[in-house]
Amino acid sequence: MLKKAFEHLCSLGLVECLREARRGTQPVDGLPLRLCIDAAEVHAFVQRSSDIPLQVQRWGAQWLN
Repeated sequence: MLKKAFEHLCSLGLVECLREARRGTQPVDGLPLRLCIDAAEVHAFVQRSSDIPLQVQRWGAQWLN
């Protein structure tokens, strides 16, 4: 289930594996990743989304300030 969620995030272009890490046989959960969106996009999403859990909203507000 976690692998499918990770693949979905990759297909959306939200995260990607670092290229140099793909050459090895390292499992997916050990690969270094790069977040492909910036803090302003995360902040906008947290501010406009009323259907995400309150804890996530609070985390987003604290992390982005």
